[in-house]
Amino acid sequence: MIKENLQNKVINATIWSSITEIVAKMVSPVTNMILARIISPEAFGVVATVTMIISFADIFSNAGFQIFLVQHEFKNEDDKFKNANVAFWTNLFISIFLWSIIVLFRKQFANLFGNSKLENLIVIASLQLPLASFSSIQLSLNRRDFDFKTIFIVRIISASIPLVVTVPLALLGLSYWAIIIGDFTIQLLNAIILTMKSKWKPKLYYSTKLLKEMISFSIWSLIEAVSIWITIWVDIFIIGNVFNQYYIGLYKTSISMVNAIISIITASVVPVLFSTLSRLQGDDEQFKNLFYKFQRLSSIFIFPIGVGIYLYSDLATQMLLGNQWKEASDLIGIWAFTRSIKIILGDFSSEVYRAKGIPKLSFFAQILHIIFLAPACIISSKFGFWELVYTRSLIQIQFVLVHLVLMKFVLCFPVLKTLKNILPTALSSLIMGIFCLLLKQINDSVSWSFISIVLCAIFYFGILFLFPKIKKEVFSLLDNIIPVKFKCKALKKKNVVRNNQLATKKVRYINMYKITVAGTGYVGLVAGVCFAEVGHKVTCVDIDKEKIYLMKRSICPIYEADLEELMRKNYAEGRIDYTTDYKTAYREADAIFIGVGTPEQADGSADLSNIAKVARQIAESVEKDCLVVIKSTVPVGTNDKVEQFIKDFLVNDVKVEVASNPEFLAQGSAIQDTLHASRIIIGTESKWAEEMLEKIYEPFNLPMITVSRRSAEMIKYASNDFFALKISYMNDIANLCELVGADIKDVAKGMSFDERIGDKFLNAGIGYGGSCFPKDTRALEYLARQNGYDIRTIKAAIEVNKDQKTLLYNKACKRLITFEGLKAAIFGLTFKPGTDDLREAPSLDNVQLLLEQGAEVYAYDPAGADNFKKKYPEGQILKGSVNYVENFEDALSGANICFIFTEWDEIKAIKPEDYKKFMKTPLVYDGRNIYEVEEMERAGVEYHSIGRKLSSVSSNKVQNTKRLHLYKINLNHEFIKKK
Repeated sequence: MIKENLQNKVINATIWSSITEIVAKMVSPVTNMILARIISPEAFGVVATVTMIISFADIFSNAGFQIFLVQHEFKNEDDKFKNANVAFWTNLFISIFLWSIIVLFRKQFANLFGNSKLENLIVIASLQLPLASFSSIQLSLNRRDFDFKTIFIVRIISASIPLVVTVPLALLGLSYWAIIIGDFTIQLLNAIILTMKSKWKPKLYYSTKLLKEMISFSIWSLIEAVSIWITIWVDIFIIGNVFNQYYIGLYKTSISMVNAIISIITASVVPVLFSTLSRLQGDDEQFKNLFYKFQRLSSIFIFPIGVGIYLYSDLATQMLLGNQWKEASDLIGIWAFTRSIKIILGDFSSEVYRAKGIPKLSFFAQILHIIFLAPACIISSKFGFWELVYTRSLIQIQFVLVHLVLMKFVLCFPVLKTLKNILPTALSSLIMGIFCLLLKQINDSVSWSFISIVLCAIFYFGILFLFPKIKKEVFSLLDNIIPVKFKCKALKKKNVVRNNQLATKKVRYINMYKITVAGTGYVGLVAGVCFAEVGHKVTCVDIDKEKIYLMKRSICPIYEADLEELMRKNYAEGRIDYTTDYKTAYREADAIFIGVGTPEQADGSADLSNIAKVARQIAESVEKDCLVVIKSTVPVGTNDKVEQFIKDFLVNDVKVEVASNPEFLAQGSAIQDTLHASRIIIGTESKWAEEMLEKIYEPFNLPMITVSRRSAEMIKYASNDFFALKISYMNDIANLCELVGADIKDVAKGMSFDERIGDKFLNAGIGYGGSCFPKDTRALEYLARQNGYDIRTIKAAIEVNKDQKTLLYNKACKRLITFEGLKAAIFGLTFKPGTDDLREAPSLDNVQLLLEQGAEVYAYDPAGADNFKKKYPEGQILKGSVNYVENFEDALSGANICFIFTEWDEIKAIKPEDYKKFMKTPLVYDGRNIYEVEEMERAGVEYHSIGRKLSSVSSNKVQNTKRLHLYKINLNHEFIKKK
């Protein structure tokens, strides 16, 4: 779900960003083509010099705050707008100050470039700086919210200004003044339009505290921007001092034209890439995957454009700049070729550093690049202008090498994978280039050049589509971009909505309820987010202020796949909110779902104090007819008691009914289990409650089963406890399999083909854990006992599970004399993968036993370490010690034994050879049967699992251990006998 939602948002943003850049880049080259035929290269050189000075000042006026506003996580919208105000006023003050400096030292700036014409020009052109303060903040907020549609409007208007202002003024003979006036007009209109359309408006608010936070966050972005400016303009500065304005105009205009063409792709992708990666800082795997996808898809277009311009540079120069710029042909060609490589393998890396919040890496890369660039340009300029051009173009490859090294050794992006990622497009572009050269040999006319370009494009995509993955991604992208008009026609003809997402949108405006959810644990928070996802207005209530604070920042308090992204999305769209103010939340609610905890008490019964507290609050707060729905797992009859309890304490004259609606989600897949549940159980005692719950769940489009409240309560216990029975039965069979020489995996496979049994919950292991099965089995056993019934099957499941948890430890005790001083690697702390929940996790009992024996525990878990530290802090505990590591190598290195308690994918990916390679003694006790016995045997690992035969290595070691014990017994016996 997270990938789908983020992908849709990214695709939508990319579409608008692409449309913006394509239209803007179609208009801009046309304008430049006209201006290039009116204004001389010298005039362009003057403008380039002025732009260089203004762009340097603009770096400091912006102060890196744009990146802060895009990347920072704010508490709420008010917090975001306060930061925007601080950024705006700071930018405005700095820009006015810098403009004053330029006015005071205008002669010095003009003399620096040996051109007195620049004096007044710089002063007037620099008036853009204060205007930019008005537009830069709004642009940042739009990028943060993926609102590239607004940016599209602004960019199109900006791109049109040169046609209606600059070109007419140039025709009147104003030369470089035409360009300066046009640029000033663009900044003015940007400021006006963005301020009018933005939700944020400048207010008289300022905070030095916020300023300090912003500066500390943005200082490296500012430094990075300065280094980038030096990289961009150092060659212009050298040309201006060594040569003259003509060569500045020739050089700058040529590379700007090339950059404008290539940026049709990059300018649309890079802002979306940065905004997206900034939201994925905490998910390293998805972060890398998305980066590689952006890089790969961008290279599909950028590489062939670079090769094409290089091979057809004469035609490109003639088309873009006109005959008076023929001298620029070679410059345009070599620059386009090297620039395309630099963008894909260099510039994209800078977005990674910024998105990760470490722009100092980009600064470091820029410094390394400048160390090579500046001397190379200075030395090559002594040999001539064209020597400098080729040197400057080729040195872009050095910039790529710097980034590859940083990505590899700092951010752990494998170089080979990065290169392999763009290999199909690079290879296809190279083959296309060879094909182009062959076509050019046939004829050199302009008409044939256009025909050959079309043939090359067809040939390129023909080669590219030989790579299945690329072909699939291109068509997938096109499928998302093309309007869904065919679906719309089908809906009109059949009046049937087939797409679940479209169906949700349709229902959203028919039955939208105000829902309050009490409790923000697994049950409550997941329910609330999913209700919001289908269109209801949801308020989540919790007494934990810190938890509410985090959730308002869309930070998920629990580890659950997809949940945080849906929280962020629905909070941004105004469908969910979080509060500690239960009175306001309950007052106007149409339905209140109770999802608070019902922890187990010492006698096995459920503690209903949280339910009672919420019921009392509801009774004292509701001011309209309301349906109260209990989602928490509660004993049979609880709903009846809660309804009566609420009526007893009801303050206002309103109708309140209670319904049972148990959840059947599994931790790690809770979102999927809710949105795509096998059934919705509705337990009610009235038609009103039944119909209301059906309407609430209507957007989910799932099967609904209506029963009495008591039946619904029992369905929850009966379902969970049946799974617990099934697991315990398979564990019992597994233990017997070991004794008789059978393999539990083979047994389970054979059983699974029986439709009456199925293939779920047949994996043997070290028992079940979590918040449901252990608690619910004991609760059901308690309920039976209270009613005078001995429910023997459940009692047996509880007993089997209790013994199963320490099965591995007991096996290891038979193999080893003592654990004292031994290093024990623990793989997996949570009760199951995909969650950070430790409740009833087998690791808890086993680690306790190991520590009591004096073992040095080294624990590795992708998500559960922080929670585990609350019970077992790092350091000396009992006779042993606990250490937490971030990779499996550190856990295994020098270990005497390894226990596997959770089957995380990261743990399943560890190769058998790694145990042999890193461990001092390759002795593995696997509680989840991750590996095949034979592969561990081939790797030379002594491997013990659940319900399977021992490997020959393990068998020999066990036999030797038995012999050792017998030998010691005999020695002791002889010693006693002699004594």
